[in-house]
Amino acid sequence: MSWEAKILPVSPRAREWMEVLGTLTVRVLDPLPVRNCACGGYADFYRLDVASLSVEQRDRLCAHLTKRFDLPAPFVEHLMHNPDHGVPILAEDVYVPLPLAYVV
Repeated sequence: MSWEAKILPVSPRAREWMEVLGTLTVRVLDPLPVRNCACGGYADFYRLDVASLSVEQRDRLCAHLTKRFDLPAPFVEHLMHNPDHGVPILAEDVYVPLPLAYVV
């Protein structure tokens, strides 16, 4: 199961998400973020549901990540589909509306 998430238009990365995926609405694997290492510290992340993307979106995302992080495309593709890695989205950039029944 995946959850709808909205990239906040005020996020400094919103423009990149829009250019790469063509939308600010994505699916994430969990309704709550997870804490993980990032740039020498820790941050909260949602995990993008890569399987919910179209082939074109996955290809553009792979090309974008390959260029941005200077990594080989096959390695990026592997990480995108690896359940232990995937594609993180900073929690500060997104909100995930939760049904009230899930909260109470």
